[in-house]
Amino acid sequence: MKIRTVLYTLFLVLVPYTAAHAVDPVVAIPQFTIDTMEHKERVTTQTLTAVGPGGVSQYKEKSTKDMGLVLNETELPALTDVFIRHLVATSKFRVVERSKVDRIMGEIAMGEQGLIDKESMIKKGTLLGAEYIVIGTLVYIDANITYEPIAYTHRFSRTQNGTMRVNMRIIHSPTGHIKYAWISQGRVDKKEMVPSRGSTIPDREFYQELMEDLACNLTSKMVGYMSPSTKGPQ
Repeated sequence: MKIRTVLYTLFLVLVPYTAAHAVDPVVAIPQFTIDTMEHKERVTTQTLTAVGPGGVSQYKEKSTKDMGLVLNETELPALTDVFIRHLVATSKFRVVERSKVDRIMGEIAMGEQGLIDKESMIKKGTLLGAEYIVIGTLVYIDANITYEPIAYTHRFSRTQNGTMRVNMRIIHSPTGHIKYAWISQGRVDKKEMVPSRGSTIPDREFYQELMEDLACNLTSKMVGYMSPSTKGPQ
């Protein structure tokens, strides 16, 4: 009976100590990628007025922007960094420096012709010293600005809305197995009164708000899955 009491007392003492001193998992987060198969091109139509010898005429100019190219060059690196910042702020993970991650992932991808399989993930995790590799793929983005005239004024109501979704996979490096997978979404809706019509393409500040919301949701879900102090995803 005494032995059982002593063991139970040790259990009560050691469990909280172990939980408090548990080593935070080391994670490697390469730059997010984009799923071009599901991505839409952005088509912008603008009405222009031209004055010529024959009088005044109006015409419409339509331009197409490859959003996949724009995102790869600007938004994807920024989204990756915003997510890393949110994740580090939780103090629940040790994150490998992104420049090191991108360099090693790139070198291995070149040698393997871009193939991602179990063996390559084990190799990458070993070289990075990471227990987990977090892979993010942008699968959907849509952002729009519309203007509506306000009755009896010379002002306009501007509505900005956007949605961004990312498919996440957490891969256990020692085994190469996918441990968790989910999709998170970021959403921003803004409405304000402005003195005149402006651009119909969201600016950098709007995309920043959208990325912050998405990164917050991604982080919350990841902490829910992996933190030993929680029971499941939030």
